[in-house]
Amino acid sequence: VSHFSCALCGYNFFCLEHCFLGFARKAQEDLAETEGRRAAEALEREAAMERRLQSVELELRAERAGREATQVHLLEADEGAGEREAAWEAQRQILVDDAERLREMLHDATRERDEFRLRVAALDDADETKTTVDSLSPTAPGALSSSPVGMAEMMAERKAFEAEVRMYAS
Repeated sequence: VSHFSCALCGYNFFCLEHCFLGFARKAQEDLAETEGRRAAEALEREAAMERRLQSVELELRAERAGREATQVHLLEADEGAGEREAAWEAQRQILVDDAERLREMLHDATRERDEFRLRVAALDDADETKTTVDSLSPTAPGALSSSPVGMAEMMAERKAFEAEVRMYAS
């Protein structure tokens, strides 16, 4: 019989059953404590992850709301820009139409002015020719031929002008 005693219970080594039960109980307590600690740490990590997840979800919702608000604002601005662009285009078309109408009116007025000049010149030439014929002597035969040449020049100028206007109009 040995006189050694157990460090846990103080009994001798022949009391193995009692020592094993003590060791087992101690191991179970240590295991329960470790498991409890691990479970508490896992719960803390889970709670931290849950808080982080909620924070990220809130950020995501805020970002989506901001993006949607920005998109709505951009769409409204784009619609406004489209309306402004349409108004500018309508205004530009009105000005182009007015410029074309004024160009046509100027062409007509210029043509009428030239016609009146030709008529006045023709009347002046006719009066001049009549006066010249009455006052001419038989020694100046070139006097009669100058009047028809001036009229022919004016008619040629008129035809050239009309051809030039038609060329620019087309």
